[in-house]
Amino acid sequence: MRQQPNPVGTLEVRDVIDGQQRLTTLQLLVDAVEEAIREDEGPAIESKKLRKIVLNDPDLFFEDDRFKVWPTNEDQPVFPSVMTDQDRVPAEMLDNRIARAHAYFKSAARGWAQDADTPSSTAERYKALVKAISHGLHLVVIDLSESDNAQAIFETLNARGTPLLASDLVKNHILNDASQRGLDVHALHAAHWKPFEEVWWRDEITLGRLSWPRVDAFLFYWLGMNLTREVNTQRLFDEYRDLLRTRDLTVEQVAADLSSYAKVFQSLDEEESEDAALTQFFYRWKTTQLRVMTPLLLWLFSEMPELDGASRLEALELLESWFMRRMICGWRTHGYQNFLHRLLREVKKYRGVLVVVAIRDILSGATAGNTEWPRDDAVRDAVLKRPIYQYISRARLRLILEAVEDRLCTLDGMSESLCPKNLTIEHVLPVSWSDDDWPFTGSIQSREERHALLHTLGNLTLVNKKLNPSLSNSPWDVKRVGLASHSTLHLNKVLANPGIVFSDQSWYEEWNEDSIQERGEWLAEHLCMIWPRAE
Repeated sequence: MRQQPNPVGTLEVRDVIDGQQRLTTLQLLVDAVEEAIREDEGPAIESKKLRKIVLNDPDLFFEDDRFKVWPTNEDQPVFPSVMTDQDRVPAEMLDNRIARAHAYFKSAARGWAQDADTPSSTAERYKALVKAISHGLHLVVIDLSESDNAQAIFETLNARGTPLLASDLVKNHILNDASQRGLDVHALHAAHWKPFEEVWWRDEITLGRLSWPRVDAFLFYWLGMNLTREVNTQRLFDEYRDLLRTRDLTVEQVAADLSSYAKVFQSLDEEESEDAALTQFFYRWKTTQLRVMTPLLLWLFSEMPELDGASRLEALELLESWFMRRMICGWRTHGYQNFLHRLLREVKKYRGVLVVVAIRDILSGATAGNTEWPRDDAVRDAVLKRPIYQYISRARLRLILEAVEDRLCTLDGMSESLCPKNLTIEHVLPVSWSDDDWPFTGSIQSREERHALLHTLGNLTLVNKKLNPSLSNSPWDVKRVGLASHSTLHLNKVLANPGIVFSDQSWYEEWNEDSIQERGEWLAEHLCMIWPRAE
């Protein structure tokens, strides 16, 4: 704790450097027990003992100074109501964690004191409870002098046991530094940090093998955007301090920057936009789980690059083509983080449309196996030969087929009727095929070659509802009727109906290995148009 200057005859005031939550919880416990004693008409002397622990000398306090502990900003509205008897808590605050904790302690204390299965009376049990609180709880207090570094001590205390969130360490550093410099801490907190205390920011999300509160995930990406290098997930606070040292930033600048980019991050996560093309990009980016691109997106959607809407969308389309083509080809993702940080480092040198030019040049010029932008022949080869069904998630595979369906809708003049989400992936030539229902009728007569083609993209489609097994495994002349009845998609109109205008091929009469390869060629052509590669 750090002693604050106080005139003679006034309350002694200390800033709590570490232990705010524990002290606040203990105060809630003490007040809840005291309230339970009064309501049960228990021993008045015990009630008074507890009130001495909770309240300051009535001759010295003013308004909220009556409480011996005053919580952090987010809990200040509900704390006085709870501590002044819970029946005064407004209905809209009853679900607050402070109110819930107080109610729990009060209920638990009354339940224990009124236990009918014990020989002691309720009054005796309340006396025992007060004795345990007043004599059995011990606090270790470290008073700091003006020369002590409160932040260093805070970090040392939290280096053992259960660590605080990295974001909590950053918050404490910002507010403590602001206090030492005589800034308005409450104004700084209200303007820049208060939004991070909302439940949304504390929800856990999964990033690879890690589960993080969203606020720490944001801090990780924000640091990556600023440092333009890989950030150590186990040393986020150290990385934060490194950023302050290397950029010579003040805590006001950091707080304002975090607050500004938090709005950008939230808009990316919510994936909602009035622009249908942007909404589609967000959907595909999140479905592919390419979170490693987040630092770059944070920068692109900030005010820094001075991009107009059309230029930003063009930049996103280049990036989408790069990662979608690589996903279709099954090229490895190891090294994406370093490559995208290098790309960000380069494009930060530019503004306006030159940002788009830089992204195009860097992606087009990448030649390493883990960064190269696949050309059309590589996409075509992957579609024809790669058993994609066995290698990528259903969500990603569905995304590829949805993109083709969307393009077919546009070609058919129905661009407002895009592909529904979460459809079922269906093998046209079934996995459980039989020789009687699916004889070899094409140029391929080998069971091994059939199995090699079975899970390629040319043999896959989407249906609105899953075909029952008997219909799914039926001969082609029966199955195509099932596809027609279970789907209104253009992908299946090409299969189940003759003479579709946006396809030169007709697979209505027969479906075999030759058909799979022909449809693979057709799909590859569409995919290369959906995600063109800049030359």
